[in-house]
Amino acid sequence: MTSIASSGVPRRPVARYRHSGPSVRSRLVADTVRLTVKQVMRGWALDPALGWPTGLVDKAAGLLPSPSNTAAQPVRLPHCSAEWLRTKTRRAKRAVLYLHGGGFVMCGLNTHRAMASVLSSRSDAAVLNVDYRMLPHNAVPDAVEDAVDGYRWLLECGYEPDEIAVVGDSAGGYLAFTSVLSLTAAGLPTPAAIATVSPLTDASTTLHRPDWDGCPMLPRSALRAMVRYLRRCHRRIAIDGKPVDLVSPLREDLSTLPPVSIHVGGRDLLRTEGEMMADLVGEAGRPCELHVWEGQMHDFPLTTTLTPEGDAALEEISRFVSRHTAGSAAA
Repeated sequence: MTSIASSGVPRRPVARYRHSGPSVRSRLVADTVRLTVKQVMRGWALDPALGWPTGLVDKAAGLLPSPSNTAAQPVRLPHCSAEWLRTKTRRAKRAVLYLHGGGFVMCGLNTHRAMASVLSSRSDAAVLNVDYRMLPHNAVPDAVEDAVDGYRWLLECGYEPDEIAVVGDSAGGYLAFTSVLSLTAAGLPTPAAIATVSPLTDASTTLHRPDWDGCPMLPRSALRAMVRYLRRCHRRIAIDGKPVDLVSPLREDLSTLPPVSIHVGGRDLLRTEGEMMADLVGEAGRPCELHVWEGQMHDFPLTTTLTPEGDAALEEISRFVSRHTAGSAAA
């Protein structure tokens, strides 16, 4: 596949890192996820429009204790809520716009608070965790708009573009790329960096994806069902009276992107998409690093408190954020 961004632009080599594994703890977690989460996802894939109580996932996560070293403050964006996470030891003026995963249908602030809090602590940054609008009542471009609103909020709070990184996992990875790509049209400057985990980069039924079902978390049937459901919802929803047009980062001009870091699991159903995106960013002449974690499932850094690989991946992402953002003395 050739990106329109590669035309006439010197290709930049992608920095590739392969991490060993999996550990015993990681295997145990993967087996548990395979017997629970993956089976639920298979059930959901039978009929996504059945009215599944997907909101219960985030509500259940809200029963877990919040990280003790992080203060959370509610934030209201124009069309959605968010929370402002800051560790008590923060010293640098640096911010992360965080966009959670969940296939555009589930998860939220509660499910990803621990992950965002670890990122805040290790990158010495404040994190805006955005609870963007989701299907079936809102289209994906609405979620992109919420991400841009979150970025605008950070600028209004006094953060400079070179002090901001955008981070997202899975569907949040899609939003990270598409929201940054849309900043120029919105008249906003580009942030310092983008970091993604198991990013969805194309909502197409034609994109080549693995023909195996070996990911412990995400079954092929659920990914296919999500794409069909997304398109069905978009046929029903119109924005400004026009049908919703889905943007694919794989087919956009990537020459305006800041430095990019992509992390995928070796058994990740979206590994191919992450690798394709890394290659296209390099073809566009932009700095990119690709981390492949052997034996890991989709979105494995969610297990940061349970597995050494999840913890190590967040450490790598935090270093990337710190390295590419200015981080002057905190106000």
